[in-house]
Amino acid sequence: MRDLWPGGGTVNKPLVKPADNQTDHHRSEAHTVALQAVQFILSDEKLAGGFIAATGATPDDLKSLITKDDFLSGVLDYLMGREDVLLAFCENIDLDPDHAVRLHQSLNQDRVTD
Repeated sequence: MRDLWPGGGTVNKPLVKPADNQTDHHRSEAHTVALQAVQFILSDEKLAGGFIAATGATPDDLKSLITKDDFLSGVLDYLMGREDVLLAFCENIDLDPDHAVRLHQSLNQDRVTD
């Protein structure tokens, strides 16, 4: 079995992680997907304008906000509220939209319990 890592490399190892690492893995994956979503959204002028208007953040604010869990969760919230953008984004990065929903739920669950 192989596991894909953010850099695109593969490692022969089981896909199932130990239970104590599962939450960290999901959080890390959710953060990665949220950062990819920011890049996707900002690469399209129309989407970027709507996103900036919805968040109230300036482009300069984004530089510091992208390191914040709440902002990254909010990015996924934004995607969940815009099915058209979610589907286009998922197609762009070859991600199953259902998996994106699960990552969103996982990150929001972590926010509630943190």
